[in-house]
Amino acid sequence: MLAAAAAFLLASPLNSAAQGQLEVFSELGEAFTLYVNQMKQNTTPGPRVEVNDIAAGFYQVRIDFEDPSLADFAQNNVGIENGTRSTFIVKLNRKGAYVLRMNGYAPMANAAPTHSMPPPPPPTTSTDMGTVNVQAGGNSQTETVSMNINMGNMLEAAAGALGNMNVNVTTTTTTTTSTSGNWGGGWEEEPIAPAAPSGPVAMSAMDFNDYLSAIRSKTFEDSKLSTAKAPLSSNYLTAKQIKQVMQVFTFEDSRLEFAIFAHSRCVDPGNYYQVYDAFEFELSIDDLQEAIGE
Repeated sequence: MLAAAAAFLLASPLNSAAQGQLEVFSELGEAFTLYVNQMKQNTTPGPRVEVNDIAAGFYQVRIDFEDPSLADFAQNNVGIENGTRSTFIVKLNRKGAYVLRMNGYAPMANAAPTHSMPPPPPPTTSTDMGTVNVQAGGNSQTETVSMNINMGNMLEAAAGALGNMNVNVTTTTTTTTSTSGNWGGGWEEEPIAPAAPSGPVAMSAMDFNDYLSAIRSKTFEDSKLSTAKAPLSSNYLTAKQIKQVMQVFTFEDSRLEFAIFAHSRCVDPGNYYQVYDAFEFELSIDDLQEAIGE
């Protein structure tokens, strides 16, 4: 299994068209050499290394420190997204070991916006309407419509000049009605039901405001925490909403406990780094990352 995983990591392309960027820097300025899927990325050790033209996917990243007294390490499943600059930081965790932590994502400065091709303009046609004769007898009405359509040079851009094309169309329509008098009127389209969401949906803004007010109304920290947890048995939140809840708590331990608990109820876990701003101490971020497996 390890051999298969290594083969998958090595198969991820690094030299394809520019799709993403990777930036790795050390928190304390330690110089290092960066390897991505065992490929060396910088010739001279430094505290910051950038990798351009990297395809979206998951990679193995290895950090080899210039200082031989520092322990080199490798980390798997480092994710890169299309059109995104992914930034990671090399730092010491609470146990004194070097780790690679996600620091943030941002759109690439040179990422080209995606545009959809506009539909081609309709061909220029001229229509001459002939005589319309309507005969009504009993409950039947018969229309005879003669149309002359002139379509010139419609396909000239694709297949050369084709000259003018004359098409004569004669259409006879028989309509049976059950009542007499003026006929006409329109038709109505049946409304199309919106597609159901494909995944969990975050709590609406109105419900979230009520939820947040209920937490704030509690005096004691443990009551705030239990009130915050209770609705999440059947509801989901965004990373931004989870951050707002964390800011209601007074103590750092409560913020950390709720952040760990709410991670599995987050509809956008890729944005979970947003909750880091609710912490007062960086060690809490390390504890959260270890608890949720990042």
